[in-house]
Amino acid sequence: MKDATGNLVAACLAAACALGVAELVLQLTHPEILPYRLRLHDPTLVGENYLEYGVNIPFRLRTNYSGAFVNRAPVHTDEHGLRRTGRPIEDRADILCLGDSFTFGYLLGDRQTYPAALQQILDAERPGTIVANGGYASGFSFDSAYVRYSHDLHRLGARLVVVGIYPGNDYRDFASNVWTEVADDGRPRRITRARHVIRRWIYGIPILRESRLFVGLASAFLEWRMHDRIGDALDRRLDWSKVDTVVRSFAASTRRHGATLVFVFLREPGRVYASVVANGKGQSTEDVRRAIEAKNDQLKAILNRYGVPWFDDRDMLHEAKSELRSRRAPELMEVFAGSEDKLLARVFEREAALAAGDSIHYSWLTNVLLAQWLYERLDAGGLLPTPPESRAPPAG
Repeated sequence: MKDATGNLVAACLAAACALGVAELVLQLTHPEILPYRLRLHDPTLVGENYLEYGVNIPFRLRTNYSGAFVNRAPVHTDEHGLRRTGRPIEDRADILCLGDSFTFGYLLGDRQTYPAALQQILDAERPGTIVANGGYASGFSFDSAYVRYSHDLHRLGARLVVVGIYPGNDYRDFASNVWTEVADDGRPRRITRARHVIRRWIYGIPILRESRLFVGLASAFLEWRMHDRIGDALDRRLDWSKVDTVVRSFAASTRRHGATLVFVFLREPGRVYASVVANGKGQSTEDVRRAIEAKNDQLKAILNRYGVPWFDDRDMLHEAKSELRSRRAPELMEVFAGSEDKLLARVFEREAALAAGDSIHYSWLTNVLLAQWLYERLDAGGLLPTPPESRAPPAG
């Protein structure tokens, strides 16, 4: 008995020493693991440090945040937790853009997002119209966008609500969400994610927050689980009855607040996503694209059922490359100043110029084209709000 106890103690001591040595080696050789304290283990943060846990949704943008991405592109938010577009939002906006990182403008500066580019167009075409960038302010998926709008963002009084969705991981995020509070008619009132609750508890332990070994292992595990969820969401986890409920509730909520709801499918140049899923599932990229397209068709059918207009930018970039000079609005000259010829050459030579550094998100050039394309379609459909006569045109 004593021998067994002694062996157990020795094994525990050996394991503790091994872990201690591993931690010391990581402390000396991998100090870069520390930034994960701002990404994964602070219980008040999710993702990057411009995000925080939400009250009714899993996460949202911090208010009055000032910082930068890893590529040093500036990130600023206002007192509403909205990303700045170049025009201050005091107590209301005319157009509210909701969505994920595509709308937010991941890896781009504040003025390089498509809501900001749309603001520039409207400054010339419809002076006094204010655009709010609610990307990430409403979480990642369109069900959390509905919950945030119905709780808070409707107070801005927007008369047009544009929901940008990225077909693919937006479906995954929708499938990962847990509706922790629902109304009698089934619409969500509060959304969370079980793994965020676990993060808050585990990462609240100081010794774990400071451990590079723990942070490295936890980060690797979460990265593995993220890729696993991508395939699950495309296969079987998406509950279409919930999607129907969200669209129906979203349309009713915007009408009740005097607004028009529009969905925009943001597809290109995010082809990398289909390749990642295909590799994880052992399928061809084309099979995954067809699976995503089937989801798009189902969502569009639901939008049609409730009379919600939608636009699809699938052909937008293909058309824009051949018409770039004529389609570009004159008021966007400042954006292209000093670099137009070089940029146009890159666009015609390779499509990579249309993507951000991660090859998935839109570049600022694509956002300019997207804003022009979106403006044209909203204008043709009579969906753009008329600027209030009481608001003076913005200076300059």
